[in-house]
Amino acid sequence: MVSAEVAHERSALFCGMGCTLQSSIIIPKEKVMKKFLIAAAVVVALSFSANAKEKELTITGDGCCAKCTLKEKDATACQNTVTVEKSGKKTVYYLTGDVSKEFHKNLCQGVAKVKATGTVKEVHGKQELTVSKIELVKDAAPAK
Repeated sequence: MVSAEVAHERSALFCGMGCTLQSSIIIPKEKVMKKFLIAAAVVVALSFSANAKEKELTITGDGCCAKCTLKEKDATACQNTVTVEKSGKKTVYYLTGDVSKEFHKNLCQGVAKVKATGTVKEVHGKQELTVSKIELVKDAAPAK
C-alpha cells in the first residue's frame, strides 16, 4: 500500500525534460500545449463561422419608412425598409447603417423603388441589411 506522502510525491515529480509524473504516467508539456492550441484554434474557427452567416446581398424592391409609411407598432424611430417579393412571398428587409440613414430623405412619407447592397443577417426574426450602397431605381414605378 502506498502512503499518502508517497502518492503526493509521485504526482509532483519532474523528469527534468519538461515532463510531469502524475499517477505513474508521464505527460510531456508539449502535448498539453498542443491540445491547448488546437482547442484555441477551434474556438477562433467557430467565431468566424458565426460571422460567415452574414452574406453580401443586392436587393431591389419597394423602399419606405417602417415608422411613417408602414406604421409598424414597434418602430420608435424612422427606419428604411425594402420589401422584396419573390415567388409570391414578401420579405421586408430593415436597413441599417450610415448609408441608409443618409438616404432616408428619399423614403420618408413615401414609397420608391430602390436597389440596396449590403450584408444581411436575421435579428429578432427580422431580416436586417447593413447597407453599403443604396440608390433609387430610375424609370420604375413602385408596386402597390
